[in-house]
Amino acid sequence: MSYYYYYYYHNWMQLWCVDVHNVLSSKNLGYQNPLCYSTGYTTDISKFRFYPWEPIWYYIPSAKAPHDNLKKARWLGFAHTAGDEMTYYIRTEKEPGEGRNTILIRSLITKEEDRNAGQIRGR
Repeated sequence: MSYYYYYYYHNWMQLWCVDVHNVLSSKNLGYQNPLCYSTGYTTDISKFRFYPWEPIWYYIPSAKAPHDNLKKARWLGFAHTAGDEMTYYIRTEKEPGEGRNTILIRSLITKEEDRNAGQIRGR
């Protein structure tokens, strides 16, 4: 693994740690989490169902039958500036010869075990 590779994905892990810190309660804040303390709203933790670099599958609406409409990717983090709370940054994992891997923003993604069960999580 090259230094660039480690450094690039280390930034995504730092962002995830900040997101986790913002939903953990603190004794100094009266056992509330920072987001609840600053906004007054109860924080939804259901968006934390994926962990950094977890293998996932994302939905491609333009895929035509008989091709599969789910493609492999890796979970990177939360897309706070796009979509709703269940919108994420993902990194595609293309097969050799298919082109470059890119970072996308998606809300319809699923875990491997859910894909095998036929479930897609999202909106």
